[in-house]
Amino acid sequence: MIVTLAPEQRKFYFRNGYLVLEDLVPKSTLGQVRLAVEELAKKMPGYQVENAFRALPIVGKMVQKGKFGPLLFQLLEKKPIRIKSDLFLQENEPFPELEDEECGLFFPLQGDNLGQAIFYRQTPPELYKEQRGCYLLFVFTTKHLNEERHPRVFR
Repeated sequence: MIVTLAPEQRKFYFRNGYLVLEDLVPKSTLGQVRLAVEELAKKMPGYQVENAFRALPIVGKMVQKGKFGPLLFQLLEKKPIRIKSDLFLQENEPFPELEDEECGLFFPLQGDNLGQAIFYRQTPPELYKEQRGCYLLFVFTTKHLNEERHPRVFR
């Protein structure tokens, strides 16, 4: 797994506000995540699935310490880094805008972009705002939040 970004990748992120990485998480894992989240959504009709990292072990494993932390530190340049929330977005649901001390990381869960990991700050790239599909979005922050509800992913 990638743990160090090239200087050009960091420059691209700070200049453009996003960075796309390929194969950060295996496509097979993302397929399993999609099925698990869709099952959870069926149990809660009418509600948006959020904070699945607490309810679904497969999503929780994606954010455990050591996976995304080193990459997030290179983009946020501050620690500790905690998971603030996650959202399962379907069809044309809007991506949230983020605060300065936050970084979004989303994974397309279907289509041609399956296998990509897209980090963004403040607003998601225009390319993804209009695309139909489903996404798993994590929001990470350097703000001090309750440790139990928002575990650290990088110290």
